[in-house]
Amino acid sequence: MPAYAIALRELRKLDATATRRVLLAVTRLAADPRPPGARALAGQPAGVLRIRVGDHRVSSAWSTYSR
Repeated sequence: MPAYAIALRELRKLDATATRRVLLAVTRLAADPRPPGARALAGQPAGVLRIRVGDHRVSSAWSTYSR
């Protein structure tokens, strides 16, 4: 199952307020993929980070490409 499908399924389980907060945090990741407070996930490849959003964690993976 693709990661986005799993994320959508998990979002549906949250209440409306938590869903809005998580979606706002994910949107902000587009502008700043390494926000203050982001932590590397132990045992994961470099570039896999997590941020806290209230009682929830949002994990993201990023990489830099040079063209």
